[in-house]
Amino acid sequence: MPGKIQSSSETSKTDPAQKVLALLQKKDARYKFKQIASATGLNHREIEEAISEIRKTHKNLVYAKFDRTFYLGDTPTWYSNETDLSTVMPTEGVFGVVSDTHLGSVAERLDILKLAFDRFEEVGVKQVFHCGDVTDGWMEYRGHMNFVKVYGSQPQAKRVVQCWPKREGIVTYAIAGNHDMDSYSKDKVDRLSLVTHGFQHEGKDVPARNDFVYLGQYSHTIILPQQVTMHMIHPRGNAAYAMSYKQQKRSEAMDRNLRPDIQLSGHYHTFTYIWVNHTHFIAVPGQQDETEFFKRLGLPRSVGFLLVYYKIEGGKLIYLRPEVHMDE
Repeated sequence: MPGKIQSSSETSKTDPAQKVLALLQKKDARYKFKQIASATGLNHREIEEAISEIRKTHKNLVYAKFDRTFYLGDTPTWYSNETDLSTVMPTEGVFGVVSDTHLGSVAERLDILKLAFDRFEEVGVKQVFHCGDVTDGWMEYRGHMNFVKVYGSQPQAKRVVQCWPKREGIVTYAIAGNHDMDSYSKDKVDRLSLVTHGFQHEGKDVPARNDFVYLGQYSHTIILPQQVTMHMIHPRGNAAYAMSYKQQKRSEAMDRNLRPDIQLSGHYHTFTYIWVNHTHFIAVPGQQDETEFFKRLGLPRSVGFLLVYYKIEGGKLIYLRPEVHMDE
């Protein structure tokens, strides 16, 4: 950590992102927000916008929550990628959350999905986050094919394109779950990538859904305003004896400098909400009726969606309230 921070005259005429980047590229650079302001002469909003801009080209930009410093990491990987919505989302508002829609399943609940988006539109939601298993696949377990009404990567991607609710001003951000990826090792086709890029099927063009953003397989981090972070994950395995157990175990394994303020998880088709060591853990209900798979394994299941109200102030998530809507 450098000692006294000097203002950088050589970057005085450059844009804010270049000023901040030049500072962070110094040897052993690790700066708090106020130190960046002092060194660059930039105001609070200019620094936030600069950080957001730098993230587009420097995936190794890290914000350490424990000591509240920014730095450029030495070993960026594909998993360092984050989606920065800090300049898009307000510091106080509401977003929607859905998971495990399993489109293509005989047990899909398009009525609940439509109801969710009707409610999202009603309360002014602009961002919806999907925690995986957008599609049902057809080879996730033995006999799975018997409970699917749409087969093949392209037909299931087409079903998403055609059936996903379209509402003016609402964008869905989704990760892939195990059902989305069940045939990936064989056909090398990522169905959700087809949804966001468009494709040809049976000689006809299937247009991309521009209101659907694919974040990647199984896990992704969202940057909210003032460096508040939200991690989305589609875990693996069966549910534990206690519904919150898996969330508690994930908390224990988290690095205190990198742990998210919010973690949204899919896969288990159940709703739980716990707060552990400054992280809000929310398990999201699914949108699929009880299939034979659930019945045979005796797994709990809930159908619904979430509205999540929040407020960010002074670089902290000072308020969060998940509002759960369940199908009775």
